[in-house]
Amino acid sequence: TGWKAKAMSRIEDEENAWDTSVRIGAQGRCEFQFARDADPQQAIYPARTRAAGADVPARGPDDLGAGKHFQVRGRPGDFASVKLTVVDGDVRVATECNGRVTEWCSQQGWARHEYVVKGTFQTKQRLSMQMVAGTPGLFSCTVAVGSRQFVDSDYCGDFFQICVDGDILQAYYPDAAPADVPGQVLVQPPDGVGSAEQFVIKAVEYGTEFDIFLDLNAEDRRKTVYWVPSAAPALAN
Repeated sequence: TGWKAKAMSRIEDEENAWDTSVRIGAQGRCEFQFARDADPQQAIYPARTRAAGADVPARGPDDLGAGKHFQVRGRPGDFASVKLTVVDGDVRVATECNGRVTEWCSQQGWARHEYVVKGTFQTKQRLSMQMVAGTPGLFSCTVAVGSRQFVDSDYCGDFFQICVDGDILQAYYPDAAPADVPGQVLVQPPDGVGSAEQFVIKAVEYGTEFDIFLDLNAEDRRKTVYWVPSAAPALAN
């Protein structure tokens, strides 16, 4: 479709289901996402870009889908069928090309997005945040700090942002520097653009562990992101 909007047809004998067809391009693939009422702020898309496998969950509809597209593969010039079903917030996307069927499904509730801490920490593991038991909307992750030694200071530390689905363009970040004291600066929500501004955790001893929190229910935007030494109580809003 050349990134042009293409209206889908409603499937009459199924609830909240639509379908269309797309043509496989010269490179053996076609990429697409959905936009409710042709509005990119209401997009349905995969959690990662160029998602060709069913292991990637579907996301949306929301405004966080810039640059993320489902992918169907086949012979150049072939046509693939595309089906979208949305029932009670449950999103299912299915494609079929030359007998190969792929389906992507959304996740419900607070699991509809993954929140990932990205920074200078000395770890190769994906720092995926987990929701705090008994506190819906509050996510946390434990990190060991100290990869950076600050000049003319006794402190070491690390820089970080929190990225929705690991996307640095959809990050929670401070609106000003320095952002080395929790609760002192406003936290900017994901905007599809990203920023070089980062939060800073400082410690006296290398390897000191901190718990980073993301509070999606915080009324005070300065408390959306904060951190405390591990085993310390979470901040109350």
